[in-house]
Amino acid sequence: MKITILTIIITTGFLIFFFFNYSRLFSKLPLRVFSGAAVYSAVIFVLVNIPNILFGNLSVALLGPFSFLLTSFFTELPFFAIVVIYLKRYPYVGALSLLIIIRKIIVAFTIYSFAIVPFLSLALEILVYEFLLSKAGITNIKNQNKKWMTTKEQNYSSIFLTAFVLMTGNSLVTLVNFELYMFFYRLVYAHWYIFSYIMVTCVICTFLGVLLGFKLHQSLREVQT
Repeated sequence: MKITILTIIITTGFLIFFFFNYSRLFSKLPLRVFSGAAVYSAVIFVLVNIPNILFGNLSVALLGPFSFLLTSFFTELPFFAIVVIYLKRYPYVGALSLLIIIRKIIVAFTIYSFAIVPFLSLALEILVYEFLLSKAGITNIKNQNKKWMTTKEQNYSSIFLTAFVLMTGNSLVTLVNFELYMFFYRLVYAHWYIFSYIMVTCVICTFLGVLLGFKLHQSLREVQT
């Protein structure tokens, strides 16, 4: 109950702040980030949402509440791989927020309409990811640590730092989503089930997605050069 109320307050405050400051917030982003966010959002929709539509119901029929053991590998894994490639190309504060917003709009108009839980968690998702990425120096353009996000060379510290940030953000957002679903839809989840879901979806699949993203970006750089 407390988490739901806090999420509603954060979302309301964020929407009011964003409405009056969106031009100032996005004015610092290069124009290529806007076109890139649109392209990558479309790629995510094709590679993540469409397979989930085609095979999601089948996995639920086969595995029931444990369908996440299968669906996470063709939703979360490719999603975070694309996010890593996107951040390596556009390591700017606000770039990921733009990607998240465009993706939510595409999904809302094509699949889920304007469902209450994704809408309420949108502000929290943006705030959590932007805060963690900025503090880690991944999207802080004034921080010299962001150089490893744009260089061709890879190192284990950059991979594990990115994985830790994205796993932490995904876990926090997922926990809040569970609370929202339990409040609005009167669902009950056992603690062990929530823990299992987070370990598979937010930890294992996110980590594998980050590894795949770094590998694919390296291959793309080699093709370009």
